[in-house]
Amino acid sequence: MAPIRSIVGRVSAQFGTQSVTVYPFIDGQIGIEMRLSDQSWRALGRFARQLHRTVIPAELANAIPSETYRPPEIETIPRIDAAVVERIDRDGPGRRVVEVWRNHRVAILALAERALALGDALRRRALPLVPCHADMHTGNLIIDLDERLWVIDWDEVVMAPKERDLMFAVGGGISTKLVSPNATARFLEGYGDVEIDREALAYYRHAWAVQDVGGYAWRVLLDASATIAQRDDAAEILVGLFKPDEIVDLATRSLAT
Repeated sequence: MAPIRSIVGRVSAQFGTQSVTVYPFIDGQIGIEMRLSDQSWRALGRFARQLHRTVIPAELANAIPSETYRPPEIETIPRIDAAVVERIDRDGPGRRVVEVWRNHRVAILALAERALALGDALRRRALPLVPCHADMHTGNLIIDLDERLWVIDWDEVVMAPKERDLMFAVGGGISTKLVSPNATARFLEGYGDVEIDREALAYYRHAWAVQDVGGYAWRVLLDASATIAQRDDAAEILVGLFKPDEIVDLATRSLAT
């Protein structure tokens, strides 16, 4: 989904220290709130292929970050681990997160360690980099009333191996509740022939798992600005991350496939 240009042809308008970007209103439904049709999965595959084939103009190339193979959230894991040991007075969400962390501590630390090792291996291999949306899960799709697919939330664009995006539609994505085997098959029909690098896919699953586990635990234990409702929601989501067929399980299994 592209922004509407201003009367002088820019994608945003500046007002003092603020800027405004206006997007079209799409009358439709968020993909995560519905069962995507085969047509929509094929359309997403075609879109991803087109994006990955896009040649970035030279004047934009330097503005797009490149993959570092080191999840920024990796530094959060030892901080959370220390907080679980050091903090004593905890409310309901805090106690819940501490319990989850202690029950899964070995798996969490191993997950972070594997993410770093996989990232180091990929850095040495220097895989081809393509433009990636980097957050192409069904929560960032809108299906309009004519069943056209719109991809939103473009604030994490990065030059990375194609598996950065393929991770969301292949082998269960980040949750098999969101991506069925049929969905993967239809996506790949739209994408076309592709050789998927399993090591890269495993890295991105691990990176996403580290991001979610660290991020939601941090929200509850260390984010002083979080509201009670936000902390309750974060604790609930954290519990779900460790269920079968969710991202932690999928990341662990990705090394065996």
